[in-house]
Parts: sequence; C-alpha cells; structure tokens
Amino acid sequence: MTGEENDINIFQTACKLHSFDKEKKTWVERGLSLIRLNQRNEDGEVHHRIVARTTGNHRVVINSKIHADMLFDRVDSKRLKISATSPDSNAMQIFLVTIGFSKTALNSDEFCTTLEGLIKKEKANEALKRKRKASDEHETEKVAKMRIKGKDGSDEEGSTEENRDVVSPSVESGNAEENQSLQDLSAAKDEDTKASSCPESSSEGKQQPINTEETAASSG
Repeated sequence: MTGEENDINIFQTACKLHSFDKEKKTWVERGLSLIRLNQRNEDGEVHHRIVARTTGNHRVVINSKIHADMLFDRVDSKRLKISATSPDSNAMQIFLVTIGFSKTALNSDEFCTTLEGLIKKEKANEALKRKRKASDEHETEKVAKMRIKGKDGSDEEGSTEENRDVVSPSVESGNAEENQSLQDLSAAKDEDTKASSCPESSSEGKQQPINTEETAASSG
C-alpha cells in the first residue's frame, strides 16, 4: 500500500531533494528521489498533489496538496523551489528540487510546465469557489431581507387594523365631555321653554293695585 492507489499519475521524474532548515538557516540533503505529480477525484472534485519518495527504501519525503498559494520559484534551468509538507511535519517547508542532474534524467522544463499548469488550475478553482460563495451569501442575505420586509409589512398592517378598533382615552374623554355639554344645554333649553310657557302670576297670588285716594279718605 503506497497511498497512491486511487491517484492518476500525470508526470514523474528523478530528482535530488534538499529541505531548508529554518533554525540552522541551511539546506539539508534529503537524497535521490522519484517525484510524482498525481491527480485524484474526490466527492466530484479534482485534486492534485505532489509526492516524492527516496529511490532506495521508498521513504516518503514529500506528500503535499498542490494549492493556489503554493510557492513555485524557478531558480535556474535545473532547479526550482517549492513549498510542500512532509510526513514528518504538517508545517509548510521549502524544498529545493534539482532535475536533470544526469544524462538520463528528463529536462526540468517539462516538469516545471506541468506543475505550473496545475497551480494555475487550483487558482482558477479557488477563484470560482470564492465567487460561488459570495453569490450564495448574497442570495441568502437577499432572502433574509425579503423575509424581514414581509414580516414588517404584516406587522404594520395588523397594527393599522388594531388602531382602527382602539380609541385613545383622550378621544373618549373628549366625547364624554361633549355629550355632557349637549345634555346640559338641552336641559337648559327645556327650562327656558317651561318658564316661557307658564303664566307670569296666578289670580290669587297677584297683588291688587293700591288706591291712594281711598287710603287717604279712610285715614282722614
């Protein structure tokens, strides 16, 4: 079992590998290796990775996904620097790959062209994923706003209907006072009507005029 059973090999070549030691600030030789560019289909998506094994005991030196931000630096016609991970650490490392160190080795141009093309594909895929994600987020936000707008509209309509049925206390108070004033005015009119319709005085209660002549005679 090599872990590459489900992979499709795109390109492979012999090479010399060096890894950069950050602490010692120097390159460490990793030996002669066979470096492979593989393709794998997973969950309907195409992935690419780079695998390097030593030629003697087939120890894995590089096993890393080819990604959009991968370092790819052509040093010269035979050497290039790449960023990749190894089984020793998940941290990204810098590797120096030397191709064409012998007459039987393939030219490094073909390897570099193939690897660079795969990196460009990954960049295009990442850009497409970001675009789809942004579009999905925009649609989600749009739907959410429509729901909020619809909810606010129903609330406003309900509030309007409720307001139609509810009369404020001040209005009720004003109506009550107005009704009382109308009642008082009506009562006053009734009293005026009664007063105007009744006689000014009765015959019994009416005082007779005083005859001054008779009064003087009787007194004399």
